[in-house]
Amino acid sequence: MSAPQALIEFFQQEAIEYLDRLEQLLAASENACPDATAFLTHARALRGSATMTRLEALPDLAATVERVASGLRDNELRWDQRLHFAVHGALVELRDLVGRAHEWTEVEQRRSRTQSVALAAVAAGYLSAQPLSTAQSTPVVPISRFFPDDGLPGILERNPNPPFTLPQRFRSDIASGAAVIARELVAVFPADKTAGSATSTDALRRSLLSISAVAESYGATSIGALAVTMARAPLESSSERAAVQALAHLMQDLDRTDQELAARIKDATLSWPGRRTPSSAHTPSTAAAAPASIPGRAPQAETTRVATPAPPRLVIRDLPVPRAIPVPSNAEAVGVVSITSLLYSGSGALARAREVRDALRVSWGEQGGVAIDPKATALLDELSDLLDLASAS
Repeated sequence: MSAPQALIEFFQQEAIEYLDRLEQLLAASENACPDATAFLTHARALRGSATMTRLEALPDLAATVERVASGLRDNELRWDQRLHFAVHGALVELRDLVGRAHEWTEVEQRRSRTQSVALAAVAAGYLSAQPLSTAQSTPVVPISRFFPDDGLPGILERNPNPPFTLPQRFRSDIASGAAVIARELVAVFPADKTAGSATSTDALRRSLLSISAVAESYGATSIGALAVTMARAPLESSSERAAVQALAHLMQDLDRTDQELAARIKDATLSWPGRRTPSSAHTPSTAAAAPASIPGRAPQAETTRVATPAPPRLVIRDLPVPRAIPVPSNAEAVGVVSITSLLYSGSGALARAREVRDALRVSWGEQGGVAIDPKATALLDELSDLLDLASAS
């Protein structure tokens, strides 16, 4: 499955730019580990761009490069010359495959898979951030030592300045999703057309729902609700498309503070073209408010009901008086069973009680040598006598 030619051309320009930045980071630190945070940012953007092309096996290679960058940032991989050559070779192969995106065949798919497996195999040998001998010589300290029972504060504390905070991760994730939305907008509504195809529109809606899920996972319900509203809109008017484009550009602006982002999201929600006003949602129709006339009767004068004065901004509406459900006259014909016929009473109750007594005696007799509480036996005998007296009276 392939993407439209316009999207392929846009992807090639974008991917070449990301590859140039990745190779610059490698060249600047040939004998040392590159800037892991910047390397991961560009690798993640490259993977997202490759995913939107729908070219089989190409996103896998870009995802492998992203996993290597993530391992470097989290200190899970050791960097040396061999890993440097492996990553550089993968970037060279990626550049060549990006240039052949227009004529993507099974040959390019095999090349992408082979390079992805080779890079993953090389990176698998660098899963330890320290030499093996040093890791084995590290003493094991019980966790109880760090939590004494003397009432004093514990030794372990949360790092006040973590290398990558949760808000930064949130902004990075929604910026990546917003970049996908911007690319889908270019594919759906190019400059020479006023509307896109159904498939392209579905892809744009999926991108909006995807960023809504990401925002909801971080607790940003306002962004998630706005993205869902946009995904469900017709997206036929230019004002709606401009609002989606403005949202994508807003979430890609990492220089804007969280407070500014929240304020702009609130303004975008209030100014959304498809937003319904509260007054129009609760206006009763004239036909529903008019009383229905009953044929065969003279019209009666309207009676005005005076409601109890209510506090400001509180409206009391008259509710219909509940009516009892009529019982059909042919209740016996439709199979209605009286509840009294299902209950024991009189001699029937006594007969049922004797059956229960006899069953208990048989059950206790089958238990053999199991010891039975004498009090329970005495109570059963007393119950049996009472039943016999009731039956005789």
